Amino acid sequence: MTRRLSLFVSERIEATFDQIGSPVRLARVLKEAIQGYFGQAASALQKQIPTARSDGKYTLTSDELTAMIVPALQGFITVRDAALTRQPNARG
Repeated sequence: MTRRLSLFVSERIEATFDQIGSPVRLARVLKEAIQGYFGQAASALQKQIPTARSDGKYTLTSDELTAMIVPALQGFITVRDAALTRQPNARG
């Protein structure tokens, strides 16, 4: 993912968060998810793209890449689950 695309996706995630009223209970987990993926995992993944387009001699094994990417993506699943969890004082 290019830096420009990463920025666009991050901005869209934050805009969607704003559209649902920026719930305080989700702010921390969303910030952690964005930092975890766009701050670390995406840059590591970006470094592998030139190799994928050339000789295929990656600097990370598939297990190392999985260990880095899956927890970062899990952060967004945590945000989703927290958003879907009904708060005791929620209506509807």
